Amino acid sequence: MVSPFSESRCVINNDDLDEELTPIYTKAINTVKQFCVTHNRSDLIEYLESGPSVVLVHPKCHREFTDSRKKRKLEQDAQADNIEPSRQLRSAAPFLWKEKCFLCGSEAVIGPCDVRSAATLPLKEKILEIATDRGQDDEWGLEIKGRLESCCDLVAEEAVYHVYCYLRFTNKRSRHSEGIPPGRPKNVLMLGAFEEMCEWLEANCEKELLSMAEVHEQSKKFASGQEIYSVKHLKRKLQNGMVITFSLQRYVVDIM
Repeated sequence: MVSPFSESRCVINNDDLDEELTPIYTKAINTVKQFCVTHNRSDLIEYLESGPSVVLVHPKCHREFTDSRKKRKLEQDAQADNIEPSRQLRSAAPFLWKEKCFLCGSEAVIGPCDVRSAATLPLKEKILEIATDRGQDDEWGLEIKGRLESCCDLVAEEAVYHVYCYLRFTNKRSRHSEGIPPGRPKNVLMLGAFEEMCEWLEANCEKELLSMAEVHEQSKKFASGQEIYSVKHLKRKLQNGMVITFSLQRYVVDIM
């Protein structure tokens, strides 16, 4: 078999570049051999070890081939390729949507105090939008985005989440926020029910007239038996957080 290498050409690229060829000797040849491993050039190692009488290179080809920065990058890429399969194996296990909070990933014990079930389809889009707004450097947001990408429908999966996690995440606080005090305060639970009720209004009541009594009743469903805002307080919070209009008839709200 005819060797592709020639003592009159650059041994690295074996091309006819319009550039002067320069001979290299033992030390430089050994360096090229070391980089052959990084570049997967077993053919070049075999040729160099065959003992050619002269080894010529283009200076530019030699500089690029023996660039230590490129060598480090290639080695890092190779390590990442080796790590990736193990990551895929770890992530292959299905997430237990009914048992774990899809926001923090820890166990969610079903109860009226601090756990809610996903009740509206727009919830997923809302969480993904907030995760994007939190930025590429936000580890919690990236974790949640990755988890939600494996779920088509939170409602169908009967997904659950902690009220505290929901409030911390949607208010763009850290995973372990100092902004929400311990002890499951009543106002935090009331706010969680209110947030869910707002999502339900946005998803189901566009341009539909509802009485405040009906809105208040819907809020009770999301509270799971816990205390909720009064009609007066609920009306005030709706005015502050949603685009609504009120008719002359008392407590009738038009969700726009």
